[in-house]
Parts: sequence; C-alpha cells; structure tokens
Amino acid sequence: MTMGPVEVVNRAVYSRMRNDTDIIAELASYAIYNTSASQFHPDDYIVFTAGIDDDDFDVSTQAARNRDLLYEMVAVSTDKTKAVRLSDLLDTAFHFQFLTLAESWSNIWISRERSIQFTNYDEHGRLIYTEGFTLRIRIEKPN
Repeated sequence: MTMGPVEVVNRAVYSRMRNDTDIIAELASYAIYNTSASQFHPDDYIVFTAGIDDDDFDVSTQAARNRDLLYEMVAVSTDKTKAVRLSDLLDTAFHFQFLTLAESWSNIWISRERSIQFTNYDEHGRLIYTEGFTLRIRIEKPN
C-alpha cells in the first residue's frame, strides 16, 4: 500500500521522537501523539500535527512531487520546566536535521520557524503548560 507524503513524514517524525533516548527519558513514557492526545494521557506528553503550507500546495504542482509541510510540535506538561525541556529536546532532534523517509521521498529541508507557548487549565483545574514550535519540512520525490 502506497503512503501519501504526509503519512510518510508522520511516520518519520514519530520514529525520530520514539527513538530519541533523551526525549523518552524526559517523558518517562512513550506518550507521543499525532494530532491529539489520548483521553487517558499522562501528565507529560508530546503532540505533533501536520499541515500543508498553503503557499506550495497546488493541485497543478502535484506532478512535481514536491511538498512543503508545516508541522506543529508541542510538549505539554503540568510542570513548566519539563515542558520547556521537552521543547528544547524536540528542537535538538529536528532543527536542521534530516529525516529518513519511505516511498522514495527525500527530506531536503527541515527547520524550526515559530515558537508556540501558552497555558490553560485541564478538566481537573490544573495549570497545563504548552511549549513548542512550528517545523517546516520540505520533501521531494523523483519523477
């Protein structure tokens, strides 16, 4: 079964985090979620979400097999220091690094772009800290 470019990158992003011993040690679990966290998530977790950059996504350019993807990478914790530390570890794991991709796709650029930082309360009234960034990932596939 052939995977689309977003699925290919999703798998590579997840694999990079899952195999990063520093990230897993800081999380003290494998609480890494694509798009949204499980209802029963631990206090500390990571969520990554894919989006396609509007500037490059055009049906007429799909034949070129180039993609410019924008990801949101966030660490969520009840401890601000831990959220910041996890965000820093994500930055180290991804900024100007390259991903190994399947389906003949190549990673040609990856960089952190904008910071994300906010707080809110969970359903139990606890303060939750979210720290992260957007990550631009450019990929290509030979015609």
